[in-house]
Amino acid sequence: MPENNSKFCSYPDGVIYKEKGGVGKTNGKTSLTQLIFGDHLYVDGNDGDWLRVFSRGVNGWIHESEIQDERILEINFVDVGQGDGVHVVTPDDKAMIIDAGEKDNMYRFLRWRYSKNKKFTEEVRLYAAVISHPDKDHYYGFKKIFDEEFLYFDHLIHNGLVERKVRAGGGIKKLGEIRNGYVTGVVRNKDDLNALLKQLESDNLLKGSLYTTLLNAAVKSSRYARIHSIGNFPDIESISYFPGFAKEDNPDSFIEVLGPVFEGTREHPKLKVFQSLGKTKNGHSVILRVHMGGITILLGGDLNIPAEKYLLSRYTGIDINPDSAGDKDRLIGRARYFFESDFAKACHHGSSDFTEEFLKAINARATVISSGDNEPHNHPRPDTLGALGKYGRGIRPLIFSTELARAYDTKILNPYQLQTEIEKNRKIIDSGTASENNKKQAMRKLQPAKDLLGKSIARYGMICLRTDGNKAIVAQKLERYRGKGKKWSISQFERDEITNELFYLSPH
Repeated sequence: MPENNSKFCSYPDGVIYKEKGGVGKTNGKTSLTQLIFGDHLYVDGNDGDWLRVFSRGVNGWIHESEIQDERILEINFVDVGQGDGVHVVTPDDKAMIIDAGEKDNMYRFLRWRYSKNKKFTEEVRLYAAVISHPDKDHYYGFKKIFDEEFLYFDHLIHNGLVERKVRAGGGIKKLGEIRNGYVTGVVRNKDDLNALLKQLESDNLLKGSLYTTLLNAAVKSSRYARIHSIGNFPDIESISYFPGFAKEDNPDSFIEVLGPVFEGTREHPKLKVFQSLGKTKNGHSVILRVHMGGITILLGGDLNIPAEKYLLSRYTGIDINPDSAGDKDRLIGRARYFFESDFAKACHHGSSDFTEEFLKAINARATVISSGDNEPHNHPRPDTLGALGKYGRGIRPLIFSTELARAYDTKILNPYQLQTEIEKNRKIIDSGTASENNKKQAMRKLQPAKDLLGKSIARYGMICLRTDGNKAIVAQKLERYRGKGKKWSISQFERDEITNELFYLSPH
């Protein structure tokens, strides 16, 4: 075995031991940590069929049967509290962030993942940052990420709707000019965005919106190669693809863009108004369907009832309110061609603002809900949980939740309160009026609180989806470890040898 090799944990998991030993024999060996499918390892030598490795901050030994050469698709649903934050790494090692929540949880996750000693000291280039739509619990977590001078992105992508401050009227007009029930001022590219930001600055309205302030900082930075929107024109072409991930380039690994759905022309696109400001910007979320081999994953933003009805009608060409049961079955059947997925991120954090037809079209084997504490919506809603189970695929459809998966040690009972305390101490430190004694006290309190927070939401509530296109796992940390070699709860999905259908491998 040559030295200095990068390898990956094989399906479904593996264990690093302090000592090497016989195949399958654990007696007398001390487990150091458990790895899951796709985890990266650095190989630094071998002794027979045992490899000396480094992974997850641990040096030890792993048996060669528990490693593989190929990188797989990795999707991490980071617990960002109330909001969305998804970290994706493709088999060709392109990393992207799809939403970043509202606080700094995603930033802390990236710092843990890509930096040394919890601090960025050299350039880290990620493939894309995607803002699914301009809701604060999806975009404001990017502020800390965009402020980091060592983080670079090849693409900064949004849905074309830029919420901004207006002098009069408010409401839906915050998204731009409205004509005949459509938003016509879709921001397609960096030139469009520059023009809008300059106009807002000229009108003294730029700083009146957190979203335009965030985008303005990104435009002025040199760390984003391209800034643009994405979407689909079903009337012009059946499917659009994520930049660099077209099906014709790699039929085994591609990403479809299913939303937002534009009308009009490519030169003058427009987006349908859905009742209100909130319904419209949420309903036109960026929707991605990721294909990896024979497995599909749907990432659906904050869709709602009017948006789902619109999408079903536009993609199928069928009225969303069919007259007969046969017409309804035909609608669902057609919709599944575009939306059916093995795994899905629940739209809008488990809100009950959904249609049964859309859930039937997705027909997911497992659904991940991203939600948080200290919010007034009661997400995930009880009827949503019931419907996800009822309309899921298989005998035992699975439902995962970042909020339910979260576990703390007893020192982290309220991470939101802890984060508030950190922000309070930072303000004292940065204050021009606080005394030196008060600043010193704040400094003493700050680091221990930051260390505790670093162990909480971003780490313990994360749901990890890994697949090679043939089999898959969904993993979450155990609330209490059953030993260092058993830290994860792992749900396995395998393919039936006769039907070729993916199925959940129930332990019971």
